[in-house]
Amino acid sequence: MSDLRPISLCSVLYKIVSKVLSARLKKFLPDIVSEAQGAFMSRRLISDNILIAHEMVHALRTNLDYNEDFMAIKTNMSKAYDKVEWDILKVLFKKLGFDDQWAKWVMACIRSVSFYVLVNGNSFGFISPKRGRRQGDPISHFIFILRVEVLVHVINKVESEKRLIGLRLTKKCPSVQHLLFVDDSLFLCKTNFKDALEIMRCPKIYGDLSRQEINFQKSSITFGKKLEPHMRWLMGVVYGDLERRRCWEISRFVGML
Repeated sequence: MSDLRPISLCSVLYKIVSKVLSARLKKFLPDIVSEAQGAFMSRRLISDNILIAHEMVHALRTNLDYNEDFMAIKTNMSKAYDKVEWDILKVLFKKLGFDDQWAKWVMACIRSVSFYVLVNGNSFGFISPKRGRRQGDPISHFIFILRVEVLVHVINKVESEKRLIGLRLTKKCPSVQHLLFVDDSLFLCKTNFKDALEIMRCPKIYGDLSRQEINFQKSSITFGKKLEPHMRWLMGVVYGDLERRRCWEISRFVGML
């Protein structure tokens, strides 16, 4: 079942309604969504985040200030679209200040989905899901991005409490703790036990709220080039299999290779 990918078909009338709602939402998303998210945003390019990630990973390899005590962690969410909890979306819309009527329209679109199981061309059973989004739906991407803002809020709270130190390339540029690529994330922090636990804690809190889980098979970690061997071992205790993955996986992940 972990490899199940249901086919989602939308009627023409549904797509018209969904397209109207998504067009309205798209105008306001840049004012709501964190600057760390570059995908599906007007006036933003996901390539901007790729360039920033490239500079960060390059600093881990060459910059004397960072190649000894910083690391980058790339995470991927397992079956991200299939695990969108509908009840959580209702709470999220309210917290973000969306009008109740608009939220009802969106939730009506979300709840309209149903599935039939085809066996040898014949339909059997009727399934009414309680979560998930259709990837062919015009509004699905925007709804998913709004949900990821929960993770951003958790990270920003940790940063504001000085519990996490990001990577700052120059004195004048802002500190970077995270970059978002839709359902993928890149975290940057110091290589110590405290920050390592905080980085793992943030996605866990987000997962508890949104029912999302990290796909460790598609996640990896890279360290500063001159990190001491005993610190690599310590991070291996915290992150397990992630510590053994090669740093080039992060480069490939953000489109550097």
